[in-house]
Amino acid sequence: MIYAFQLPQKLDSDAADDLLQSLRSMTRQSIEIDASNVSALGALCAQVLLSAARQWALDGYSFKIILPSKVFLDDMTLLGLKPHLPVVMLPCVPLS
Repeated sequence: MIYAFQLPQKLDSDAADDLLQSLRSMTRQSIEIDASNVSALGALCAQVLLSAARQWALDGYSFKIILPSKVFLDDMTLLGLKPHLPVVMLPCVPLS
């Protein structure tokens, strides 16, 4: 089973501890993190996500960031971390 987790809109320094505690409560299981609503990503939260991705890999579980918002991807690029996080780009389905 894969656990789904929705990231909050604002991932600044104030959100880092809550993010860390949330991720700690989901260890030892595969996880998909929905980043579609992220409107701000700070360095501390990016570091928490990067550290969690590495820990999940060491533990042998899947850790994916799915549906990243443009802001999430832009901020990851500005921080130089985009290549280091397992971001899954899912195709968009056009609305008819």
